[in-house]
Amino acid sequence: MEQLFFYLIGGIILTACLFAATTLKRLNNSLKQNNFQETNTLNAVARLQASIGWGNIALILISSIVGFGLAALYMRTQAKKTTPTVSAAIAEETPKPVGNTLDLATATVLTDEISLKAGGETFKNLCAACHGQAGEGIVGPNFADNFWLHGSEFKNLCKVIVEGVPEKGMIAWAGQLSGDQIKQVASYILSLEGSTPPNQKAAQGTKFERKEPIAFAIRPTAVATVKIPSIPLKGNKQKGEILFNATLGCGHCHGTGSIGHVDNRNLRELKKRYAGDAQKVYDTVMEIGRMGTAMPPWGHLSLAQKQDMKTFIFSIQE
Repeated sequence: MEQLFFYLIGGIILTACLFAATTLKRLNNSLKQNNFQETNTLNAVARLQASIGWGNIALILISSIVGFGLAALYMRTQAKKTTPTVSAAIAEETPKPVGNTLDLATATVLTDEISLKAGGETFKNLCAACHGQAGEGIVGPNFADNFWLHGSEFKNLCKVIVEGVPEKGMIAWAGQLSGDQIKQVASYILSLEGSTPPNQKAAQGTKFERKEPIAFAIRPTAVATVKIPSIPLKGNKQKGEILFNATLGCGHCHGTGSIGHVDNRNLRELKKRYAGDAQKVYDTVMEIGRMGTAMPPWGHLSLAQKQDMKTFIFSIQE
């Protein structure tokens, strides 16, 4: 269809060119016949009209305009097709639904080494920003102790991962992780129970003593945690806005109005989602990013730049 359209445009333009060539030839012959004595422009035009007629001249002009207009329209359409929009770029960065679904009623703990290592990678990429790289807890709860907020059974943990805890800022991972991935990361989290990472967050929820320990093939090894510096809220709001919207290009994902394109990218609702932990969440993500997503770490920025950015972001909270 596109080739046919292209040939149509070419045919119209070629027709216009042939008419133009014929017209110039007739005009040239007319002038030669009169020994170039027709120097008056109006007389030349009148002779041209008499030679080929105003109808043909109008056809030439109309054909040229239509041909070039269609060509311009075609090029503009093709440019729209090949130039990715911000929304398209965001759609590519957003995790897509994958694989199988999860039946919570029949889900069982995975204890083999391959599943636990895969779950550990998912945890590091998607969960560590809130729960800590070793499960010690940052904004989210500590997974190393035996206290649980939403139930201690495997199906309880899977349910939280599937549905999220929106009021606490945790998104639902259903549709973004497959059923197997959810079971893998839930099993890995259970394997953290009883570990002793440094800087553990205070216990939250109800204590649960297992009658028999789960026989995991491997247990998590010690992980060196990153110290997250607290960024003071005493920067320059205007400089921060320039950094956000221009210098660093944050608006590509978060939007120039900072309202985001999908869920947690809305930076105007940090306080609404995380309440008193909002600044800690911000500091953590700025320092280490969110692995497995398009959000990179910004720990390399100067202290002044970090302060300016944070001051701007927290000035627009709703």
